[in-house]
Amino acid sequence: MTEREAAGVIDAALADGRLLDENGPLDRTGVAPFVEALAGTDLVAREAVGLSFDNGAACLFAYAALAARGLVAVPLPPTVPETERRALWRRSGCRYSLETDGLETLEPASDRRTLWPEEVDWVVHSSGSTGTPKAIAVTLSALRRNAEDAKAILGTEAGALHLGSMSQCYTNGLYNAFLLPLLVGERVLVGPVASGLNLRHYMNLIRQGQPRVLWVNPAVLKFLNGRIGADVFDRKAVLISCTAPLSAEEAAEMEAALERPVLQSYGLSETMIVSIERPGRNVETEFSAGVPLGGADSLSVDELERLVVQNGAVTPGYARVENGEVSLSLPDGGLPGHSFVSQDLAQIDSAGNLLIVGRTSSMINVQGVKVSAERLEQVLSGDPSVRQAAVLPVPDRLAGERPLAVITANGQVDSQALTELCVTHLGAKARPIAIRVTDHLPLTANGKIDRAELCRQFGAEESSVD
Repeated sequence: MTEREAAGVIDAALADGRLLDENGPLDRTGVAPFVEALAGTDLVAREAVGLSFDNGAACLFAYAALAARGLVAVPLPPTVPETERRALWRRSGCRYSLETDGLETLEPASDRRTLWPEEVDWVVHSSGSTGTPKAIAVTLSALRRNAEDAKAILGTEAGALHLGSMSQCYTNGLYNAFLLPLLVGERVLVGPVASGLNLRHYMNLIRQGQPRVLWVNPAVLKFLNGRIGADVFDRKAVLISCTAPLSAEEAAEMEAALERPVLQSYGLSETMIVSIERPGRNVETEFSAGVPLGGADSLSVDELERLVVQNGAVTPGYARVENGEVSLSLPDGGLPGHSFVSQDLAQIDSAGNLLIVGRTSSMINVQGVKVSAERLEQVLSGDPSVRQAAVLPVPDRLAGERPLAVITANGQVDSQALTELCVTHLGAKARPIAIRVTDHLPLTANGKIDRAELCRQFGAEESSVD
């Protein structure tokens, strides 16, 4: 996709009224101030510029202005600390950033000007939930293929309205609720990042706009389940959970309460959306990720049971910038633009549905028996006394590793009862060495549990329990 085509995606949506906020359709006039700000710089086409805005029209206008100049956007949510944002931008070769306060000059990481390959349109970042976020190159041509495949599964009609609940400066808010609809001729209702402070406003947007597709995270879905009736939604509305897996029980409960389909979107920063789940879940597995985008040939499982994504939606790879030169690569034998070897453990059933059964990094090796941290978290979270749960591997002199559970509570916690619950569901090897109660679990900017920070806080514990 050329620079002109990349610029045209947002520009065309502004021109024909497919981008809306609560006041109605947005138009091109809002782009001009950002174009003028960029005109006063020495930026040239294919340079990267940092971008950080709260959700809203200004964020979209800034994206459009960068695309119009042939610049590569490097979005990061404002919730990422300023020092971290600037460090990540410098690593991507950014000399400037567009932010709420205007155009900012950054101290470059190199004296050499960095020009990105022609095919790269965006540089997004992984969540950083297990360490430093990785820069990932993205092409609009791959996004278009992904969007067309998603539309085919969702069966949405021309002009369908989408509403997101996540930051458009993070991958889920950028891909799913913004670019995906625009690339297939549909419409976008621009709303705020949903949080406990503005969920009432978010509900009013649903009532006002009657979106066909709502891209939500599990926390927002649970909030809607308790506070909004089925009569509020468009009669064809579909809710898609797209940041963390829902249990089969949760999805079924919410479908019954909201009287609308609740689907599971499974994706990776490196591959965009991999699959979208249709009703009919397999409760015996971690979760069913459902129908693969691009058909059965788009996925396989390798000899280590890792999921391999092999379709046109795989990104060009992780980006590394050294002395102004950009290199793109994927680990574990992945082929940039064609295949990605994930760290998710998976199965593909006889019907071709994708089943996620854990992660290589989360399998805890207890005396040679692999225990899934995710399954333990799911069991613990199913108890009424537990609000949130995270499970870590800790070293054990006899067993090698054992699970340690860290939870936030809804009230009084019976640690012994929770421990026995884990054993009942998953066997003796899944017995946590301890259950630690904390006021809150650390989160990354996109709302995922920050496991790197959790390990720093609790991972040094050691067990010698038989």
